[in-house]
Amino acid sequence: MQAYQAAGFGRFQVEQAQWPIGRVTVRATDAIEAWMMQRHGQQTLAPVCEYSAGVLVGFVNVLSDRRDVACIERRCQAVGDDACVFELLPAAEARGRNVIAFTPDPALGRDPTPPPTFSDARLRETLARLAASESLLRSVIENARHFAIYRVQVDPDNPYHGRVVLTSPSLRDLSGIEDIYDFSAWFANLHPEDAPRIVEANRRALDDGAAYNQVARHRLPAERRHGRRAEVLALMAQGLNNKEIAERLVVSVSTAKFHVSSILSKLGAATRTKAVALALQNRLVT
Repeated sequence: MQAYQAAGFGRFQVEQAQWPIGRVTVRATDAIEAWMMQRHGQQTLAPVCEYSAGVLVGFVNVLSDRRDVACIERRCQAVGDDACVFELLPAAEARGRNVIAFTPDPALGRDPTPPPTFSDARLRETLARLAASESLLRSVIENARHFAIYRVQVDPDNPYHGRVVLTSPSLRDLSGIEDIYDFSAWFANLHPEDAPRIVEANRRALDDGAAYNQVARHRLPAERRHGRRAEVLALMAQGLNNKEIAERLVVSVSTAKFHVSSILSKLGAATRTKAVALALQNRLVT
């Protein structure tokens, strides 16, 4: 766990360890998914750290020479808890609860049978690869504005055959989806002319592994499209800067900056002062 933490995935502490594996409890702060949501000033209704849980599951299965260890995220900072708590245990003991199961990581090798030993050198090499990948992922997620990054896994129980494992909060602004971890909600605002084509392409991609290369139009609800923009514009008219707007709306400074830039672009204004003047002239604020 010390090596895993040193790789930059957050701050981790093993709270309970029954070894050979019976049950392991890991407490984490700033796991990548929870860190991402907090940086954007957002909160979810359910735990979101499936990427981190999957990496923990991978390491524990390889290091213990097993395949059946799964993970349950008991608590999550993205929900408002003070830490993320992961419980790793044999899948047979999960008793029907949703778990993250073991999926071999390419960095750990493609051999379906775990190696008899996992040398320190191989562990360091794997951690170095993961650290580089995670650092790039954090940077992309944090700076996502006019695009979104996400990862979806196959889930036969979902009507759209997928489950969101990781996504940047920018998806909310781009699509109008409130619960961006609800994969079914991704299809709710599709333009009626595009919906059948997109649903079918999504099915082929997840069920058959076909390449997904589709353009879709989303219809944002009017209240979602204009509500936050109107709030930000009103605060700009009061003379608040980006940091003050972020504090007032309980969002990150980068999110406040995104909304301000969007308003300047929509109004064709080069400065905040000009944008406020245009808004007052057109009675967009009072």
